[in-house]
Amino acid sequence: MANPRRTPSIGSSATVSTPCGSSWPINRELAEIKAVARCASFRNWRFAERLGRVVDAKHWLTVAAESGDTDAMLRLIEEHDHGDLARCWTWVYLSRLVGTDPSKGAYYAINEDGSEYDDDVGGPVYVVGRNGVDLDFLSAEQDAAARQAAQDLFEQIQQATAVEPRR
Repeated sequence: MANPRRTPSIGSSATVSTPCGSSWPINRELAEIKAVARCASFRNWRFAERLGRVVDAKHWLTVAAESGDTDAMLRLIEEHDHGDLARCWTWVYLSRLVGTDPSKGAYYAINEDGSEYDDDVGGPVYVVGRNGVDLDFLSAEQDAAARQAAQDLFEQIQQATAVEPRR
């Protein structure tokens, strides 16, 4: 499996480009491990989805989400777990813990060919992205359980990505 490529950064953050073509900023060690896990889960999810195996697709999305993949969390909220409000809020809280808030929209500008827009070059600009997730509220008890479940998953991610000190 190909290794993620690091790009220069400031401080303890990095932007990691994965073999799947995505990139995102996060702690370097965590990003490298998540990038590899995300790609394997992503490939398995796409394969299962192409074969029409919804249960398997959901399984691999869940594996990716539990590894900290916010795109998988968003897809689960929108396509698979929308009937389970507490589970959806767990994904929202976990996503926030790893640095992305799915309740906020994410838009960006592109050129006609889909490349990133550069205002120094000019020309027509198109806005693409997604709306934020809008979920009903939970009861106080359900909300506390969702927050705790997200915290537990976040701690599992941190433990799985703990890097031993270099000698």
